[in-house]
Amino acid sequence: VGKFFDSSARFEAAIDICTKALHMREGVLGDDHPDLADDIDSLAMMYGNMGMYEEALPLLHKSMTILKTQFGPADPRVAVSLNNLASLHQSLGELDEAMQLYETVLVVFEDTCG
Repeated sequence: VGKFFDSSARFEAAIDICTKALHMREGVLGDDHPDLADDIDSLAMMYGNMGMYEEALPLLHKSMTILKTQFGPADPRVAVSLNNLASLHQSLGELDEAMQLYETVLVVFEDTCG
């Protein structure tokens, strides 16, 4: 439901629903489950769509930390999370930080996907 609201530009409703769902799933899965990282990442991207980058940034870091812990730093799922983080830094005008992250993403994908 949250993703529907997000795609229909009803961002406040999307964030509210996704935040509630995230807290429920965290209670069931624990705070370091990979599925939770996906939910956190989705919520962060919704904040980013609204231009609420300061809210999105810590969520993206949390998602990336969970994925790195579960799969290691050279996993494609980590690269996707890093790519989202790079995109956010780019939106913030932090181009050097974004470029470093994009370069890391490229290396991970080259190493894992050929």
